[in-house]
Amino acid sequence: FWAASAGYELIPIWAGFVGMVVVTVTCCVLSVRRNAPAVALLAFLGGFATPAVLPTGSDRPIELFVYLVALNGGLMLVARARSWPFLPVVSLVLTSLYQIFWITQRMGDGADRLAIAIAVSLAFPIVFALGARPKAGSSASASNTALWRGTRVVSVLLPFLSALYLALSAPMGPDLWPVGGMLVVLCAGAAWMAERDQMRFIALG
Repeated sequence: FWAASAGYELIPIWAGFVGMVVVTVTCCVLSVRRNAPAVALLAFLGGFATPAVLPTGSDRPIELFVYLVALNGGLMLVARARSWPFLPVVSLVLTSLYQIFWITQRMGDGADRLAIAIAVSLAFPIVFALGARPKAGSSASASNTALWRGTRVVSVLLPFLSALYLALSAPMGPDLWPVGGMLVVLCAGAAWMAERDQMRFIALG
């Protein structure tokens, strides 16, 4: 699908994108049914690569991050169904790379762009805080439990770096209140997770 669209232009870019998404979903279903973590890992690596290898020639952050939220949601479902805590770790790393690249290289100026950056920085911690946890009633080893917990901790603390970058790069006039509001929400979320998971150091962080 990638070669047919981006390489040889046999099909439109959108058709190649849809085809690659269908492959990702099919591989996810197979990985759960066959208990094949390697298939799931390959599927999600392909899913994360899709936006990068099929460039549209224009910056479409809303479509990009909606796609990534959906991809992360599917990944969490697969990870919980089969108790594969390594998948959220991979997802957190790759999602963070997309965020860092867009905020530092593509965001530019403007209230609408700042709003997108703030929304993105708040959306993904929510996805990981709610989804990066073992299925209720499942037994997990100590190392797996540590991976689940570590992913949630990093996901809720990492967005503070986005806030710091925005505070350093934006003039603190009209941009003060959105960034300040973002920090309030992040602090409240960190405190809530610290209390829910009995990890008080998160709130301190």
